[in-house]
Amino acid sequence: MMSYKKVWWISLFIKLLIAACLPLSADEAYYWVWSHFPQLSYFDHPPFVAWLFKVGAFLPDPLVRWPGILLFHLGFLFWFQILKSRLSPSEIFGWLALCLLCPLLGLGSILILPDGPLFFFFSGSLYFFFQALKTSKFYSYAAFGAFLGLSFLSKYLIVIPTFLLAFYILSARPTAKIKFKDIATIIFFGLLFSSPVLIWNWQNGFKSFQFQLQHGLAEGSWQWNWTTDYLAGTLLLMFPMNLYWALKATKNSFNAVFLFLSLGGFSFFIISSFRGSVELNWPSIFYPCLFVLSIQRASKKPVLKNGIYWLSIYIFCGLILGLGLAPGLLQKIKEPIRMAAFSKLPQEFKPLYASTYQMASLLWWNSQQPVFKLRGSSRDDFFDEQPSSLPSTSTFYLLKEPGNNLPEWLQPSLWSIQEMQRPDETHIILKITKKDVL
Repeated sequence: MMSYKKVWWISLFIKLLIAACLPLSADEAYYWVWSHFPQLSYFDHPPFVAWLFKVGAFLPDPLVRWPGILLFHLGFLFWFQILKSRLSPSEIFGWLALCLLCPLLGLGSILILPDGPLFFFFSGSLYFFFQALKTSKFYSYAAFGAFLGLSFLSKYLIVIPTFLLAFYILSARPTAKIKFKDIATIIFFGLLFSSPVLIWNWQNGFKSFQFQLQHGLAEGSWQWNWTTDYLAGTLLLMFPMNLYWALKATKNSFNAVFLFLSLGGFSFFIISSFRGSVELNWPSIFYPCLFVLSIQRASKKPVLKNGIYWLSIYIFCGLILGLGLAPGLLQKIKEPIRMAAFSKLPQEFKPLYASTYQMASLLWWNSQQPVFKLRGSSRDDFFDEQPSSLPSTSTFYLLKEPGNNLPEWLQPSLWSIQEMQRPDETHIILKITKKDVL
């Protein structure tokens, strides 16, 4: 059997190769735009994903993802250190294979999203958590707090496993060596390394925290498909047999940590689904925890079974897309290609704005010229905070889809709106002129 270390190197090479050929998605282009405006944090998310793109700016454009992919992949090294004293090399190989086969941690990790740095720093925090329980050294507690703080610079979701680990300590009482000074050390270094986000939110009325709470927990009256979609999607992504095997894992203090994290994490989002829709990537850091448990009790050839299962899912999804049975998802996948075809529009129509952050970001990336979302044309985001999101000229152009609403400040009594061009069947370009200059 090939060693898990060789699999780590081979999978890294494959990811880097695919990433160099794959166009940026809309969200990736959005975070890339952030990197042009260095800040302590941002409205939508903490800053680390933008910092990764800032590092990637020193590389040729096709390689802009490489720093983020490398950081994500280095996270597995922390897991190897965690697992090597508890699992056999073949079990670690199986665990790594399950992670790489899982769509969120395998192919999905090629996309540079906040989940990538979160995985790395969460992995590091978990490693130092076990070190702290084992040695009770100041360095381990300080590093544990620091990695939690850096996780908070990646994605606010880290508060969930943080509370789960705290609950584990309180309920399981794994050691009598944890003292008040140790807890104070964790908190101090956690706050210190998360300070950029805390300072930015303090300076900006905590609007990023408010946005995320509103986005994740307060969308309105419960809709049954929020919960069913989350449950169905999560079961498909984890392969139901992995959940069954995980629940049969041996009960000991080591496995108890991963049981708290995996079941607690997935259960939290079940509860959240009664308050709002839950995106399937949100619980991604809990999948490795589940796989630690499942690989210990899996029946023969779990990697083969998982591989066949996920390959079947890929083929099924490909057929669904190929037959046009998921038009919304198909349009989202095609969006980067469509925007690449529009790369000359910012030169032809000056100044050009877009009606969504996705279109603005992809136009900016593909044309390498600044294109802003028109303020107020869709939900609040990073662009709405930029002065350039409001036109300074009496005439400007707007790329939009027919269904997108115009911002409220574009009153017909004040502005003349004229359709100029339809670059394809789903987009139009409007010429908008202030009436007092006609």
